[in-house]
Amino acid sequence: MFLLFGLAAWALGDWLTLDGAGGLSWGSRDKPPQHERRSRSDFLPDSGFIGTSASDRPEDLELPAPSGERRFVRYVDGALVDAWLVRDGAIRLVDIEREATPEWAGVILGPAEPGWRAFGFARSWSRNDRTILHWDDRSSDTEIVASRARSTQHYAIQRAAPVDEGLRTSPRKVQIRGDLKSTVSAYAGEISGCLDPAPKPVTVTVSLRYDGAGRPARVKVETDQPSFHITECIAGAISKTRAPGETAGVFTAFRMR
Repeated sequence: MFLLFGLAAWALGDWLTLDGAGGLSWGSRDKPPQHERRSRSDFLPDSGFIGTSASDRPEDLELPAPSGERRFVRYVDGALVDAWLVRDGAIRLVDIEREATPEWAGVILGPAEPGWRAFGFARSWSRNDRTILHWDDRSSDTEIVASRARSTQHYAIQRAAPVDEGLRTSPRKVQIRGDLKSTVSAYAGEISGCLDPAPKPVTVTVSLRYDGAGRPARVKVETDQPSFHITECIAGAISKTRAPGETAGVFTAFRMR
């Protein structure tokens, strides 16, 4: 049965709660009567999972939502495990801050215009057997809350982490060109490290937009060779760069070996 009420909300009328989503408790095998499959083009922060075959892939659904919101749920082996609330406006966090334990805070990537990723500040909490993440876009009103189950034998999750965490600095020379060369050159070692896994020679083209405070706000990364998690890595490498407010530009990085 699909319930419409009965779970304590973070704020009056909120769809996502500490105990479930849309009136369904975590682990429920019921599904909302109206839903459609989540588009592959929809990027959600903290949505990674580990799997190598089609049978490992969870079922991601988008549900009807009021104007200014989007609602997503994930089912694994027929049970509700995760949910995301995307809102063009503030999401109250009072119950999370009161009842959950802080884990980490930092900048991660979220959804943006087609082809781009947005920089935003994230905070993560744990509560019982779940994690909760709040993401706040640097250059728009968009906020997102993700509530996720812990890894199980059948569903192994990949948690989000700050983009500047675990960066590798490579001594291999990288040639940087473009109108943002002077802005990013101090981080050439980190940029080169992002290209370590790629077949050589390799060129990466990075488009950047900065917010009004001069911080990276949007990034688009294109390479001529495959490189695992290249967008997240490049975002981390340039995350501490600063530029005049509302700067936009491009740089390319070329590495021979």
